[in-house]
Amino acid sequence: MFKRILAITLLLSSNQLVAQTAVYKCVIDGVVSYSQLPCSQDAQKLDVKTLVDKQQVMTSTPADSGITNYIDNRAISRELAQSKDKIDTYSLQMRQELTELEAQANGQRKNLAGAEREKAIATQMQSSIDHYQALINREQLNIDRLLLKQQMTAEPSNNDDSVDEYIKMQRIEREIREHEDKIETYHQQLDSELKALKIKTTGQSANLVAAKFDNANAQRMSAITAKYATLIDIEQKALQRLTNEYALLKAK
Repeated sequence: MFKRILAITLLLSSNQLVAQTAVYKCVIDGVVSYSQLPCSQDAQKLDVKTLVDKQQVMTSTPADSGITNYIDNRAISRELAQSKDKIDTYSLQMRQELTELEAQANGQRKNLAGAEREKAIATQMQSSIDHYQALINREQLNIDRLLLKQQMTAEPSNNDDSVDEYIKMQRIEREIREHEDKIETYHQQLDSELKALKIKTTGQSANLVAAKFDNANAQRMSAITAKYATLIDIEQKALQRLTNEYALLKAK
């Protein structure tokens, strides 16, 4: 009997043996025993793999799972902060580059060569916006991926978490208002800058120099519109994430 029990123990400790060996449960004279061979006519063949899987599941305690989720969430939070910092940095760099190019363009209204130079600067402004838009989109996608991963590793809430959830909801509401205010500010700045450029438009199509300046001015208006569209899109994406987070908290 001891040898049979030892054989079963060894079986349960090896995945390879599990895949290759059958185990039978027998009841002889009211006593349950196990064997690698049928030990009675009514021997019951057991699924050892199922037994091993159950043992492996039991070794993973809720406490272990909670610690793992905590560590994962801390790592995700760090990555989220890094991506958000990158977006802020890219936005700042884009605005600085465009401000410098705008200053260069404002000093070109003198002759035909200046008009062509202004046109080139307008094209350069659009290229700069496209470049930073690509970088920002990459970080936006990374944030979406990390938030989904964070949601999947989140611990289920209980009644004791109600205070924390209330604080989180207040924080989300405050951040939502901040992003909405930024969007409104960007729209106002866009309108102001476009009006300023429209004033500079000569409307003198018969004059070659003036026509080229007006063409460059139109390209600058397009670039500035794209700049604010990028900045507004950043705020809109942040608003959407906050709204989703708020909805999840409300649903608990």
